[in-house]
Amino acid sequence: MNPAFRLAAIVAALFAATALAQTTRPRLSPEQQMRYRELNADLQRHFTDRDYERALEVGRKLVELFPSDAPSHYNVGCALARLGKKEDALAALARSVEAGYADAAHMKADEDLATLREEPAFADLLRRARDNELNAPYEKGAEIKGIRSIEGLPEGGLRYRLRISQKASKDKPHRLVIWLHPSGGSMNAQVEALAPKLAEAGYALLVLTRKNWAGWSEDQAKMLLDKTLPEVAKTDGLDADRPLLMGFSAGGQLALLLWKKDPAKFGGLILDAAYPVDQTPRGLVPLDPPAGDAARKTPILVLVGENDGGGQFWKAAAGRWIRAGVPLRIQYVPNAGHEWLFGARQVEDLLDWLGQVREGKTPADEPPTTLPVAQRE
Repeated sequence: MNPAFRLAAIVAALFAATALAQTTRPRLSPEQQMRYRELNADLQRHFTDRDYERALEVGRKLVELFPSDAPSHYNVGCALARLGKKEDALAALARSVEAGYADAAHMKADEDLATLREEPAFADLLRRARDNELNAPYEKGAEIKGIRSIEGLPEGGLRYRLRISQKASKDKPHRLVIWLHPSGGSMNAQVEALAPKLAEAGYALLVLTRKNWAGWSEDQAKMLLDKTLPEVAKTDGLDADRPLLMGFSAGGQLALLLWKKDPAKFGGLILDAAYPVDQTPRGLVPLDPPAGDAARKTPILVLVGENDGGGQFWKAAAGRWIRAGVPLRIQYVPNAGHEWLFGARQVEDLLDWLGQVREGKTPADEPPTTLPVAQRE
């Protein structure tokens, strides 16, 4: 089954945007969004229960309603393969690839497709999915005064660009912030505009420059952390130990899940419009912080719009997280919804928070607070 659904489902359940992944996204009505979410929850439940006949039925309904959605075609292929219908499964996967499916690594390892691996047509589909990934548009960044731009594509990893101050050195290294993009676009331009201020605060910024921006899969996260990050860590003047994760929307959800899995690995989280929830076969559930001392050593800065429906999850969870020792700070931004929230005031607050983190502090709220916020830019 398509692994990107987990994050897409969380986001689709909480804000008014499409959950369609791996393709150009039309705007969906609230009713369409709800239907897509409900059907995908049913689909995931049927796969979990190994009821592949019903999974196929739901998958075909999704394809009928959302014919350009690559993951829906992919999941139909998975159900057909489980049912032993190889030719039909290969045809469904071909439609998925034609619609833009680009996660060849997952397709190759997906146990749902194990019966297809020896088929010549399957090898061709893997090649075409890999071509989709490699041919994704490369995002060139503008030159930034005083900032070194270092680019690379490690074997088995994701293409990247590191923005690091020319003043960073072995004696005075800058800490690393990793940008995790939302579903639907890189938003590199917005976050790279912060690079000079991050550099002044003693931080470097890592962004990805060629990727399917429709969402995140577990395989892509592993490529980033296991292949790209080790290469980046060799950069002179960079301290990549316990990097900070910064994410918006689905990128923020990924940051939370990565921290939940291995809290000692990360030095902080910066979350814009992401929430303490997880997707299960039975629907959304509250995300509890990881147990142990490591969770109490990872400061978390959260921005959430006052008009964002997902804010309710932070209001319900914040007290519990803080009592558990998680150094959590939340800003509820007035007159804002599920959107990019880093205006002038929020950037100032971010830099103040980063300064405290760099000093080894763990800034946190006592109770969650609504802070006064100047007009956003």
